[in-house]
Amino acid sequence: MNINSLIDKCLYKLSLIRHHWGFYFSQRRLLKYGNTPRLTKTEKKELQNTWDAITFRHIDYIWYRIYKRERGFSPFFLGEMQVWYMLEKLNPYDQVVSLQNKALCDVYFPQIPYPRTIIRCINGTLYSREMHMITINDALTLIHEVDSFIIKPSIETLQGKGVKKINSASINNIEELKTLFHSIGQDFILQHVIKQHPDIAKLNPTSLNTCRITSILLNDQFQTSTNIKIGKLNSIKDNWNSSYFINVDKNGYFSEFGYDYYLNRVYQTDNGFTFKGLKIPFYDKMLEFVERTHRSLFPQCGVIGWDITIDENNEISVIELNLTCPGIAVEQLVSGDFLRPLAKDINNAMKLRNYHTYRKHIL
Repeated sequence: MNINSLIDKCLYKLSLIRHHWGFYFSQRRLLKYGNTPRLTKTEKKELQNTWDAITFRHIDYIWYRIYKRERGFSPFFLGEMQVWYMLEKLNPYDQVVSLQNKALCDVYFPQIPYPRTIIRCINGTLYSREMHMITINDALTLIHEVDSFIIKPSIETLQGKGVKKINSASINNIEELKTLFHSIGQDFILQHVIKQHPDIAKLNPTSLNTCRITSILLNDQFQTSTNIKIGKLNSIKDNWNSSYFINVDKNGYFSEFGYDYYLNRVYQTDNGFTFKGLKIPFYDKMLEFVERTHRSLFPQCGVIGWDITIDENNEISVIELNLTCPGIAVEQLVSGDFLRPLAKDINNAMKLRNYHTYRKHIL
């Protein structure tokens, strides 16, 4: 083994240690670690046998204990740290990271019905929807052609950080627009506000309430799981830290309860709609679109987290795709062990993981 390979492996091990302890301390505080049942020796052995590509450590069992408390033990569940192992092989980082630039997604994939772009900023340069370079004066003119718009960072975003809904009339001059742009950074996008289907909008009128459909494509096998994310009262976002996650069954119906960010069970929206009995409109249309698009446009991606909704014209609107961090652990807690049908294939794929690629991703 040469010195560069040795350094690579040492750095890889160090990065794993950092991630293990990072997950441990953050989740121990967030997920009420002390109120969860411990795994038995038999359960730990069953877990290791199911995922023998992974070496489990004591600090890795937090999510498994949470899952056991909420849904009962399942060896087919994968915790947060173990999801990184899975994504390393199923979603090769060097192949998928550039596809997540929100300011370019509609350029890369015009077949996908993203919200209509108004302005995009790439490396500090402003562009029109058609990818023509524009001035700040042009940008001011464009935003005043709409009543309001969504502005958000286009790269390295988590949990809706930096997303804002702006009333165009509040931007009166170029200096105010420059201040807004400066607050977002060098890479961002302005989009039209989507008007949702009334059955979805009523759940929280101030936020865009989307379905998170997780699709898994492996060896021509296809599997999905769906949660709906409903924003809290007055929130403009439906990210997990500002919303409720509720499971949606194969027919589009809500489960009886969902979870908030601190894993408290919630049975109704903040404006009084009971989850049980509610249904996603045009749910079959969503599922057909997700499978067709995953297979035809993203065959190199094993796992995709789709944020998708239905607009007022009964058409699909895709808010974004999550390729590098689709949040599988929380979705399993809400939806169940949906990895079960592909567990054997996923485990075999993880055995072939590329240490160098993974190290570059998480350092």
